[in-house]
Amino acid sequence: MHTNLRNYKSHTVGKVEKISEKPWQTELRNQGEKIAADLKIDFNKHLQNAEKILSERDKMLDKKEKNAKEKSDSLDKREKDLKAKEKELAEKLDMLETEKRILEEDRTKLDCEKEKWKAEEEVLFTKYRIKDNILKLKVGEKMFETYQTTVMKDPNSMLAIRFSGRHDPVLVDGAHFFDRDPKYFEYILNYLRDGSITAEILPKNKDELYKILKEADYYQLQGLKGEIEKIIEQSSSNIEEAAKMTMGRDTMTREMRRIAQDTMRTYSAEMRPDEQKGKRNKTGAN
Repeated sequence: MHTNLRNYKSHTVGKVEKISEKPWQTELRNQGEKIAADLKIDFNKHLQNAEKILSERDKMLDKKEKNAKEKSDSLDKREKDLKAKEKELAEKLDMLETEKRILEEDRTKLDCEKEKWKAEEEVLFTKYRIKDNILKLKVGEKMFETYQTTVMKDPNSMLAIRFSGRHDPVLVDGAHFFDRDPKYFEYILNYLRDGSITAEILPKNKDELYKILKEADYYQLQGLKGEIEKIIEQSSSNIEEAAKMTMGRDTMTREMRRIAQDTMRTYSAEMRPDEQKGKRNKTGAN
């Protein structure tokens, strides 16, 4: 019974409250519901926009992370390459330092040998130097006399080495003997005396020039060799030029003869009709 009474009261009260709601209250309630619905819609839109922004930001962050990783990998690779090059350069530097040390040691040895050579040269020069010392040279069967300073003018020649004092002399009849042709030694000696040689004092025959060239090579006189080779080359050029000029003169002579012969033939052909006419006139007169 009490339960039914409570249900009745509440039902009755609800009806009374509902019936007693005023228009402005209804309007206010409707506006509130509309605002709540709009807020719910705006919230959903903002939520979707936020989710979209977050998604795009996540993609951007993933891309940046990927780029950063690629850059990091590239930097790691460069670092490895730099370390490899640094190692290679260090090895090359070590090699260069080793080579430098070896070169310095070689230079020190060379300097020591140079000093020893200078000392030996000074001793030999002091020992064997005789001012205006006249040497007797026997080349083949002919005797020559000259100063020691003359035969030593070219320090790189065989003669300079022969008379430097480092070798024992080969003497025959008290003269230094050379088993060579004396005919060509005169040119060798003149070259050493004058320091040069000209084509005027050399033979014109090319075979003789080659024999002198051979002697210059034997005595290791490079300067004389060079001058004779130039003279031989110039002589060959002159011969070729003379041959060309002779051929040109022969060609010109043949051409002049041909022109003269053609002129004579033309003249003879022009004269023949006049000669025949004169013969006919003589025959008629007879």
